[in-house]
Amino acid sequence: MTEEKNNFEEEITEIIIQLGETLTNKNKQYGNSFYEGLNDIKELFQNSDDKIMKKTHYFSFYVRAKDKLNRIKNLIPSKIPEKDKKDAIYDAVLDLAGYTILFLNYIKNYDK
Repeated sequence: MTEEKNNFEEEITEIIIQLGETLTNKNKQYGNSFYEGLNDIKELFQNSDDKIMKKTHYFSFYVRAKDKLNRIKNLIPSKIPEKDKKDAIYDAVLDLAGYTILFLNYIKNYDK
């Protein structure tokens, strides 16, 4: 059981490291476009009296996540070679995890 636990921890750690590297590299390529986009949407509705409109920037995350989920949904029945399909699905899930981490960080540290 200890060997299984160690393998699990190593596997998860490897994926977390890959996710961190992916987020760091994309941030270098694209800048803080994720946070800037959320802030732009938030600013559009900051003077709204509607409590829901004040959280419209949260829907931006939902849309991005839904795009990733739709990509995965469309890849599953696609006729591309299985190896390519598996790689594409892995990349899409990694992107989804990345957006989720970015949004959690936004809620915790930027959404004042």
